[in-house]
Amino acid sequence: MDLAWKVTSGASALGAGVSTALVVAASRSPDGGMTLFAWHPTMMMAAATMFGPSAVLIAQYRGTRKSKEDKENLLLLHAGLQAGAVACAGVGLAAIVANKNNHAKPHFTTPHGKLGAIALLAYTGAAGYAGWRTSQAMGTGAFWHDAAHHVGGAAAVALGAAAAVSGLMHPNWSPPTLGGGTKSAAAPPAEESAVAPAEEPAAAPAEEPAAAPAEEPAAEE
Repeated sequence: MDLAWKVTSGASALGAGVSTALVVAASRSPDGGMTLFAWHPTMMMAAATMFGPSAVLIAQYRGTRKSKEDKENLLLLHAGLQAGAVACAGVGLAAIVANKNNHAKPHFTTPHGKLGAIALLAYTGAAGYAGWRTSQAMGTGAFWHDAAHHVGGAAAVALGAAAAVSGLMHPNWSPPTLGGGTKSAAAPPAEESAVAPAEEPAAAPAEEPAAAPAEEPAAEE
């Protein structure tokens, strides 16, 4: 395994770990749990930074191997990682759909939602196409190389990145509860108590001591 592969793999693992940890930490609600909405960006982050990039790196590394056995094993690893990415994205999609249903909100009405839906369709389409081409090549001993799969996968990743950016820029997205639904997570201003605070009795003004009567001068005898 050459140095470039080690560096890119390490950078991918580090970026995935840090970004996922940050999202999970930001997803903590004030009561210590995670909101339903928070599972959407958390699982999407796992798909986009942990499984997806690792699968791409595996595919690139596969091209440097000469052994047929190595190529087959790396192909299976690539497919498994991409399946993990699709599974995480599916959980993230289910979380946001359930959250919107709970708040009686329509689906896929924002640029983020539309881009995300298209990206997920493109991603699963590229994966399904790859599976179909692989099944066609089985038994022939040949490995297929198709630009359509590469371009489709790259387009899906680009669309996913655009969807992520549009989601992060949404005004209702705000830590620490990651939106928590349809409203900003910022705490509303505290309402004034209906019970008026008891007024402290005004201190009675200090009485001035009575002035001593002026003594009349004694009459001169």
